[in-house]
Amino acid sequence: MNDNGARCPVVRDSFELSPEVSSHSQLTMTSGTVVVLCAEWCGVCREFKDPFEELARALPEWRLGWVDIEAHPATEDVELESLPSLIVTGPDGKVIFLGPVVPRPSTVDQLLRGLKNHSPLALSQADALWINAVLETIRDTHG
Repeated sequence: MNDNGARCPVVRDSFELSPEVSSHSQLTMTSGTVVVLCAEWCGVCREFKDPFEELARALPEWRLGWVDIEAHPATEDVELESLPSLIVTGPDGKVIFLGPVVPRPSTVDQLLRGLKNHSPLALSQADALWINAVLETIRDTHG
């Protein structure tokens, strides 16, 4: 909510990606990037969105984003086990986590703390392609 009590469409230090990526302020990133993969039809994802936006405010050292997998061209054909799922990269941009997550801010926070200084994952070529396309959109849009 903003100072007037209205719901903010985009929280500072987080962003949404869609086929038409809108520009937001430049974000600084020292720890890495966290992208929540979700779908508009997923009730669990919708319930997690507000708490995730609060988490974004609490973790300014991380770049946090929200991607609707059915609206983003890079994820149209991706099949995930469960929603929401996360992509987490380290400061070097290499993926250190890819998988489902319990949709609670405390769980995500605990996961991120545990992933600091983690080695990159060995990704299949197919996974590397779509993940890199999503992350490239983030880099192009947010520097």
